[in-house]
Amino acid sequence: MGEFTDACLRIDFRPDKLIVRVPTIGHEMMGSLFTLMARSGTGYPELYGRSRIIEGGCADIHYNSGFKSPDFSLYEVKDGGGVSDDQDNSTPTVVFEVAYSQDTRSVVEEAARHICLTRGEVQLVVAIDIVHKTGTKPRELESVTWSHWEEDVLSCDMVEHEDDEMDKVHPDRGDEENNEDYVLPPATAFTAVVVQPGSGKRYRIRAEQTAKWRVRRRNSST
Repeated sequence: MGEFTDACLRIDFRPDKLIVRVPTIGHEMMGSLFTLMARSGTGYPELYGRSRIIEGGCADIHYNSGFKSPDFSLYEVKDGGGVSDDQDNSTPTVVFEVAYSQDTRSVVEEAARHICLTRGEVQLVVAIDIVHKTGTKPRELESVTWSHWEEDVLSCDMVEHEDDEMDKVHPDRGDEENNEDYVLPPATAFTAVVVQPGSGKRYRIRAEQTAKWRVRRRNSST
């Protein structure tokens, strides 16, 4: 399996097929950003301990059911070829998702899916939420929010009931229940029931927002 990307196309090589796609604005934005950082010497380190850090671009992340193409990804390749399991080798360590044309709820749910449905193999998702001012032409930037999503390893527990819905993330709001009378803000944590490979045992995994930063554009009149 391999991947080639340029400004116009993304091409995935797989054993039985060739996939050609046109990148979205999120793919293009993150690829260009990392290229600029590398040229300026402020990018990620190529070596991390005994591992190499390589770009995976927007190569598909495969779940137990289905797959998702992220906006950008980074892989850790360990000394000696990495782990022996092919699924581990094909899963990135860090994933970036950009909410440019989608709302905040969608991008945080995507972040949770990457964490939960890879059973924590994706260790960090960076969700970037870009908001424009309503009714401005051309669109004016209002704010950019950068948040980190990671697995809550202490909350992992076995599931005894087999009637739980598999491989689907659900908002985890603690004691705050969903109420149809008002709209709740986007969730900051999600849970999903997944299967332990090999044993077939089911357990509940939780993804949560662990950090958040927001930059707002100053009003030109102030």
